[in-house]
Amino acid sequence: MSKPSRMDIIGQNGNDGLHYDKSADESDNINPSYYTKGISTDEYIDSHNMSYRAGCCIKYITRHLDKNEDPVEDLKKCRWYLDQMIKKYSSKDK
Repeated sequence: MSKPSRMDIIGQNGNDGLHYDKSADESDNINPSYYTKGISTDEYIDSHNMSYRAGCCIKYITRHLDKNEDPVEDLKKCRWYLDQMIKKYSSKDK
């Protein structure tokens, strides 16, 4: 039997995979506003059958202005996943 992946254990967003109540208090550390406003990022990712890396790009680009004082932090995370995707697909071309 194969070892479960990190995703199998903790879910797409590093949580338990549950969809949280959109009425959660904005000061709530478990349900911060950038997880509960608008459409669910993980539902969007699932509906488009995106890979883990593509989903991470969507996640970080979606919340880059909300999560940190410095939006560049999440943009750099997005770029890292995007660079990994570019490497993967570039190597398929050769």
